[in-house]
Amino acid sequence: DAVGRGLPGLWISDRGNPSTGERVLVRGLGWRAAFGVRGTHVLLDGVPLTLADGQGQLNVIEPALVDRVEVLRGPASTFWGSGSAGVLAVSTAQSGPRVQARALGGAYGLAKGELAVRPDLGDRARVLAWGSATGQRGFREQASVEAYRGGATATVDLGAGQTLGLVGLGTFVPRAESPGGITADQAAADPRQVRDLSISQDARKRLAQGHLAVSYDRPAFGDARVRITANAAGRTLDNPIIPRYITLDRVSGSLRAVVERAPADALGWAVGVESEGQRDDRLERDNDGGQPGPAVLTDQVETVLANAAFGQLTVPLSAALTATAAARVDVLRYRADPADAPAEAQTLSALSPSVGLSYRTRGATLYANAAGALDAPTTTELGNRADGASGFNPDLGPERTWGGEVGVRASRAAAG
Repeated sequence: DAVGRGLPGLWISDRGNPSTGERVLVRGLGWRAAFGVRGTHVLLDGVPLTLADGQGQLNVIEPALVDRVEVLRGPASTFWGSGSAGVLAVSTAQSGPRVQARALGGAYGLAKGELAVRPDLGDRARVLAWGSATGQRGFREQASVEAYRGGATATVDLGAGQTLGLVGLGTFVPRAESPGGITADQAAADPRQVRDLSISQDARKRLAQGHLAVSYDRPAFGDARVRITANAAGRTLDNPIIPRYITLDRVSGSLRAVVERAPADALGWAVGVESEGQRDDRLERDNDGGQPGPAVLTDQVETVLANAAFGQLTVPLSAALTATAAARVDVLRYRADPADAPAEAQTLSALSPSVGLSYRTRGATLYANAAGALDAPTTTELGNRADGASGFNPDLGPERTWGGEVGVRASRAAAG
């Protein structure tokens, strides 16, 4: 949660449960996520960590290497998928010591080691490679975690205004336990209490996840630039919970192209298209003492294909006043192929407009935004049916959000 400290309206909490991951709230949106990140589109060094159905995971982010965090809302967030809260853009530190190592320990068995390497490859290339290992016993029983992260980023100047970017990210979590929730009275009596079923059914998760992205940036025409980004990811998960044992194999990918003219003293504009795909092979059995039981509860393949087109226009109305308008069209197709039932499909679509004004004064910027957003249901949410059957919930639709904000941004040079 220290990563987002100092950003108004942003709250990152680890929930105190290593199995469910962090919760990210922007202006209060995202609270309904029982695990992972919902409602906020997450980027790490330009790589989308949010899937076609809106699910996001922060497992591959190493907090020690975070250099900058930005929250984009209103027209500025239009370029990045469904999400009512906006965009959380995280950047790692590309500059620093050639070799940087750190080890630390803390309460409840915390032990962590980190290593970052930035080789000197000349002025036309920058590379950062890093890895970390973390372990902790936890405050409560059935709350231990063991996690390994690693990654590399590279930026290469190809000349003639062309840039090539490469990002590789990975994480392996052999064990992240879940102590489960307790009541307020139980917490007051003994905050270390654990649900008996969390122990007897060995509630936890084991996962491996990887991302690979390639981007290419070059001049287009006039003073406009074009940027093309391709991203691929994979994830495997073993997740015994109460009362199920879930196994999931996921592959996903995206391709996007944006042509942009940055606003200066004249008109600024940007247009783009994006296509994302996701395939989940889901098998859920009963939980037999922390092992897969004989009863098959769900066995199905879930796919999501999301296509979008978006555009933005920035108009300087005066030397101090700027107006921005943007719009995004999303079309998402969900399909479930259960092993014991006919295939089901749903198509969701939405138009999300946004407008904004900003006024620059000496040392401060006043701004106002109004925007609509699509928060599409995830495959996990669609798979929860009241009758417990396979397939998708036919009564669950997307969440539409309309909101506005006003504020002021100011900065002051530090003394000294």
